[in-house]
Amino acid sequence: MRNVTTAYYPTGREWHDYMNLVVEELGIDVEYGMEVTTIDEGTNSKPCVTFKDGSTVCAKYRVFVGTGLEEKDEKYLRAIGGIRYSDMKLELAEGKRVCILGNGNAGFEVAQNVFTVADRVIVVGKRPTRVSAVTKYTGDVRVKFLTTLENFHGKLLDTVVHEDLESAMLKMLPVPILNKTQSREFAKVMTAETYVGQYQCELLVLATGFRSVVPGKRLTKRFPSYGDLYAATDNPTIHYIGWLMHKHDFQKGAGGFLSGYRYLIRNLIHHVREIDHGVSYPHLVLNKQEALEHAVHRFQIADDLVILQDGVVIRDAIVPTGNNYRYYEGITYKFFKDFEHREDIIYLYFAWGDGRTAATVFDNVYMYNDTSNLRNIYLHPMIEVNSLVREAEEDLEMAWKTAQYIPPIKRIVRDALRGDLSKFYPKPSYPYQRFEVNTRKNHIPYEEGKNYPKLHGGNFMNVAASAILAGGTKNALRALRAEAKSIMPGLTFPQKKLTAEDDYTSDTTECATAGSSCAGLSCCGNSTSCVYISDFDASFCLDV
Repeated sequence: MRNVTTAYYPTGREWHDYMNLVVEELGIDVEYGMEVTTIDEGTNSKPCVTFKDGSTVCAKYRVFVGTGLEEKDEKYLRAIGGIRYSDMKLELAEGKRVCILGNGNAGFEVAQNVFTVADRVIVVGKRPTRVSAVTKYTGDVRVKFLTTLENFHGKLLDTVVHEDLESAMLKMLPVPILNKTQSREFAKVMTAETYVGQYQCELLVLATGFRSVVPGKRLTKRFPSYGDLYAATDNPTIHYIGWLMHKHDFQKGAGGFLSGYRYLIRNLIHHVREIDHGVSYPHLVLNKQEALEHAVHRFQIADDLVILQDGVVIRDAIVPTGNNYRYYEGITYKFFKDFEHREDIIYLYFAWGDGRTAATVFDNVYMYNDTSNLRNIYLHPMIEVNSLVREAEEDLEMAWKTAQYIPPIKRIVRDALRGDLSKFYPKPSYPYQRFEVNTRKNHIPYEEGKNYPKLHGGNFMNVAASAILAGGTKNALRALRAEAKSIMPGLTFPQKKLTAEDDYTSDTTECATAGSSCAGLSCCGNSTSCVYISDFDASFCLDV
């Protein structure tokens, strides 16, 4: 192995060269363009991967699934003129009132890019925007994308809306023939129509997020179900890696991002090697003084403890063994089942203080009880034994190498090694809390008296319900698109090359399928019949 760069941060090209070098030197077989349909147990209890072409490959021991995320399809919102975040182009926004559904990183990234050319930018979210600088979660909105939010607070033309209209609509709309999933899709479409009318949107951008992807599974929750070692609950030889490992520290640490899950994968491989090949999990064997010095050293250099913050998934562990200590660096500590019932294990990690913003430093005078120094606001060393903790002072340079910082850390770790917990205390909890203004439930978010479209204006509601009941067939989506154009004439429906799935004009079905509108059509098959639904003032093909 050789270095591909001398820079602290490699370029994209250098990272690519490094990965090619790893593949070449380790003899890894990489197959591109292979679509996986299922991952399950094959012969002799070996996990097997089946591809779209029917071929199957079985692993000797285990399969690791790192299929990550994909953008939500939102076919019904696209049918009414919505543009996916990934399809957005700057020229589409020029001189227009741009409405963005979604107030995460994707939504504000679009807002940041278009606000210089758009007539107005409106960002809509169900809940208040989570800003990374406040929540300390790396997946929340970065400051560099917040020009629109700043303009809003500065009383300029941009607008930021925080209102869960979709949930209100679920309680208000008469949808007795829609199941739970269909009702949510219906509420989303009606919500989009309402906001387009309220803000007179000329361009509707969909930044509604991403969903986890596992081949052969349709996930109903944000993450797949797994237990220890990120193993699938229905097959312990299938392990989830990458973003899919993020369940335990979602909205807390960086376990779902490259900076963080590289350490989680490292730890997983150590566990698997121990189980499959008898290779002991890496650790150091140290005497008391060595353990003390190494603990200080780790606080000075441990990237894994900093990135996977608050000790949620990653910690150092000092384990007493007779006259010596086993020192484990950056372990996924909950996977060590023999640690659970021991009261003498010393854990080390970095934690945030009780101020969630820098402003806390200036608004309040926080003092340590015993040192009279400012109480911690930022990341600082935390030493925990048997659920009791002591905190060392923060260092804004994140170095902990001077006489101001080293002796206190040594004093705390030394007391822990001696078993003297007299100065330890219950672990404090400072979770990020969202502050919201109470509003009237089921309140329609447009000004009364204005000539905006009504909530269920025209035949839009009926056509939307019909399209969703039909499962989004091409004919149904084509009808929904036509109706949307008629009631939202100011909205731009960008022309783009459609895929086979998006081609709303190529469906040649001449009868109505189960669940779709049967206006002017007979029902397909003998098991359905055309039934009038008074709530929608329309007829649908239903099973009889």
